[in-house]
Amino acid sequence: MLINNGQPFPQRNLISFITFVVILVTLVFQGLTLPFVIKWMNLRERDYDITSPEQDVIIRRKLAQASLDFIDEKYSDEIPRNELLQGLKYKLESDIGFLNHVKEENPLHSGHDYVTQFQVITKEYLKRSAYFFISSTKRKCLKMM
Repeated sequence: MLINNGQPFPQRNLISFITFVVILVTLVFQGLTLPFVIKWMNLRERDYDITSPEQDVIIRRKLAQASLDFIDEKYSDEIPRNELLQGLKYKLESDIGFLNHVKEENPLHSGHDYVTQFQVITKEYLKRSAYFFISSTKRKCLKMM
C-alpha cells in the first residue's frame, strides 16, 4: 500500500494487526462465549412449550377452520344445492367441534371418553347393519326356494 506521493503507508503493519485482532476477537470470542451467556440468561426454546399432542390438536383445528372458511367464502352459493358440499361442511364443523372439545386441560384424556363413546356407537351400528343385511338376505333366499 502506497500513498499518493509513492511512500509506503505509515503504520501499515500495526493497522493490519489491529484489524486481525478485532476480527478474531469478534468471531472467536463471541462464538465461544455465546453458549455460556445463553445458559446464564436461562433462555429456553419456545417451540417446546406446547406438547406434541397439543400441537397436533392446534394444527388440525386451524386446518379444519381454514378449509371451512375457504368453502364458505368460495362456494357459499353452491352449498345449498350440493349435498356433497353440505356433507363436507358438516364434517369440518364436526371436526372443529370435536377439536374444541379436546382442547380442554389434558388433550390426551379429555377427548378419550368422547372417542370411546363414538366407537361403541359405531360398533353397535355396524352390528345392526350386518344383522339386517343377513336377515334380509335369508328372507330373499327363502322366498326363492
